[in-house]
Amino acid sequence: MHTHACTDASDRSVPNPFTDPSVEAKLRAHPKTSGYMEDPDFLRKLQSLRLNPNTLVQYMQDPRVMQALGVLMGIDLSTMEGGAAGEGAGLGRGWG
Repeated sequence: MHTHACTDASDRSVPNPFTDPSVEAKLRAHPKTSGYMEDPDFLRKLQSLRLNPNTLVQYMQDPRVMQALGVLMGIDLSTMEGGAAGEGAGLGRGWG
């Protein structure tokens, strides 16, 4: 029997957008993320996120990773930090 409901607390219902085979093409094609694809540090993080989506927590401080996540999910994350003071304040909040 197939069910779409989350039945196990360790099974997160949100899919890992970084495992999509077209990740690199999407990020290269988007004007906000195309430059990141030339950065070896970003590419290492992208590979890490593909292999283990739990590493997102440690990379949430990197605005490039958050921008890429927004692009892959079709969400403009820059509007979510609009009223926050400081560098990306609030980006780690509200993810639940």
